[in-house]
Amino acid sequence: SLRVSNVGSAIANGPIQVVDFLPSQLSFVSALGIGWVCTASGQQVACMHPGPVVPGGRLPDITLTVFVASLPPPPSTTTQGGGTLLPIFNTAGIVAPGDLNPLNDIAIDPTDIVALPDLGISKTAVGSFTSRGQASYTITVTNIGSGPTTGVITVTDTLPASMDFVSASGAGWTCTV
Repeated sequence: SLRVSNVGSAIANGPIQVVDFLPSQLSFVSALGIGWVCTASGQQVACMHPGPVVPGGRLPDITLTVFVASLPPPPSTTTQGGGTLLPIFNTAGIVAPGDLNPLNDIAIDPTDIVALPDLGISKTAVGSFTSRGQASYTITVTNIGSGPTTGVITVTDTLPASMDFVSASGAGWTCTV
């Protein structure tokens, strides 16, 4: 949510422009606000409002909706709700004619993105399968998400009626029938 307020002592005449520079982990979906016309190009979102804004007043908020991309593995181990927190910083600025104090025209919002695990599984037959003979499968579990797993991971493999279980093993796995 982007908010434009006039903290000065004079009317801020338009046009008033807000520019939001999205970090690389975010991509633009939409930007809406009453009286605002918004466009996006790459990581830059620009919104224009005709103004004016009276002293102590504010314009309608802009709601900026973004898509959170897949994130790289986290550099930290801070967790929340089963995911790892990855901080990103979103920066927005404002340009208005006659603005006398550019020091308060930039806002930086530190946002924690919860990086969650996303497990994938594959099952591959090893060797030849013959009637009344033994054969093997290799089951591989991979975390393709951006956060680490926590707790126990359970894999369930239901064999067809024509097969009988013989044994199962794997480094770090406890297998039961």
